Order: sequence, then structure tokens, then C-alpha cells
Amino acid sequence: YSDIKRGIKSNGIKYSVRINRDRIFYPNEWKRFLNSLKESQMFTFKFLLITGARINEANHVKVEDIDILNQRVVLKVTKRRHGDNIKNKSKTRTIRISKDLIKDIKNQINTYNLKPEDYIKILSQPAAHLAMKKALQRAKIKDWNMLSVHSIRKTSENWALSLGIDSMRLSTRFGHNIITQYKNYSQSDAFNI
Repeated sequence: YSDIKRGIKSNGIKYSVRINRDRIFYPNEWKRFLNSLKESQMFTFKFLLITGARINEANHVKVEDIDILNQRVVLKVTKRRHGDNIKNKSKTRTIRISKDLIKDIKNQINTYNLKPEDYIKILSQPAAHLAMKKALQRAKIKDWNMLSVHSIRKTSENWALSLGIDSMRLSTRFGHNIITQYKNYSQSDAFNI
């Protein structure tokens, strides 16, 4: 695609980044997308939308990281911010979650007989990307190739912003500094377009 920039990091690792990463889901598209997923895939995408977690963060959540009574999940593995000088040090984030997600988590614990030290069942990053691509095409979402798993995180933040949730609270929830949030995530006028 022409919207992808490729490069090499200073440590020699190759990378690719979408140039236009502003595309988010609109509510009607999200419903069509969810309805196009297999039942076994839905939990991953609901979890990502409700928590706003990155796929890598979600893949490291254990049952013991979820406080069912207080409706919270602790993300212990998070993206490091630039400037962190402590090797492999990440800042945990505690995220409040919905009753519906708690119900889905309880169902998963019972279905898979998960113990506190077990990871919840989230699709791997490659599996999530493939499932998303296929479901977007089945849902006939226009410009589906502009959406990625990371678009779900952006969608979550923009939906919250459009509902009037304070930017400072959102930056804490999503683990952003305020400059990153304004520059890359906050499109408060998205629903006015």
C-alpha cells in the first residue's frame, strides 16, 4: 500500500508504519465488524475496545490481574515511553471495565477452567490482524485497509473524548503524555464530520 512507510531503526530492526493512522471506527461500523467475527474472536476485540489496551498489553493479562468485584484490570506489561532510562521498566495501568466485559471474563474463566496464574484468552497479534482483515471485508466496511488493530485503541479514546471525558483522565487511562494524545489520538470533532 502507498500509505505505508518503511524504515530501519538504529538497532537494525526493520519496521513499517501506516502514514495515515487517523481512521477510527464509527459505531455502526463497529457493530458490523463485531457481527462479522467468529464467536471465538469477539472477546479479543471487545477487550481491546473497552480497555483501550494495545494488543501486546492485552496478551499479558492474567486472571489474577482482573479485579472482578471492583471491575478493574491491571495492565502490568505496557509500552515504555521515550526517555525511560530503566531497562524494560514499564508503568502499570489500572483500567476500569464494564459489567459486560466482566461477564465475558467470568464466562472465559469458567469455559477454559482458568486459574489465577493463567493468561486470559486473547488472540496473538498476527491472528488478531488476520481476523480483523477478514471480518472488515465480510462487513463491507469502506476503506477497510485503513483500519488496524491499533485503530481500535484510537477508536476507544476518540469515543470517550466525544462523550466529554476529560483529556487528562484519558491520557492516564491510555498511558499517554498529553502531547502524544493531542497529536496522535484526539479527534474530538470526529463525529461532527
